[in-house]
Amino acid sequence: RNTTLKELLLSSIHIGDEGISALATGLVLNFTLTRLYLHSNQIGDEGATSLARALAQNSRLSKLGLDDNQIKGAGVSALASGIALNSTLTYISLYNNHAIFNDDDAHLIAINITKKAAANAAMQEGAAPPLSNMIALLSELDKLNRTTVPVRFSQSPQQSTSCDEGKKESPRLKG
Repeated sequence: RNTTLKELLLSSIHIGDEGISALATGLVLNFTLTRLYLHSNQIGDEGATSLARALAQNSRLSKLGLDDNQIKGAGVSALASGIALNSTLTYISLYNNHAIFNDDDAHLIAINITKKAAANAAMQEGAAPPLSNMIALLSELDKLNRTTVPVRFSQSPQQSTSCDEGKKESPRLKG
């Protein structure tokens, strides 16, 4: 049982859906890991669904990176549901998954991440998160409300919904 590891970076090892399912099982029992980065691992909808079930039960993970995988609509929907039940995740990155996000899923992810980030910031600092972060996210949510076509999170910033956390070219939902 892990008692010290707080961050795990497993990028570009092609773990796939089967490997993520095994990792997700361990994530349910996790009490210390707060940051998990799984970039470029050929994770698809099945793996994202396994991860979503784990997120629904996990009470420590605050950051999750899933860039450059193969997660599509069904996986995004599952993640949105898992995030809604999770109490600690305040950041998720789904850059370059070529998934079409429907408005409901994008909205659910953004709202839940924002609420948790605001609550965590208030508890840790006695104040709300930076106003600029909240304004940027609300602006993106407003764009989602006005669009009639699915929002695509992709390589092109013009096609993405983005709140920046250090990489301008990387679309992100963050609180």
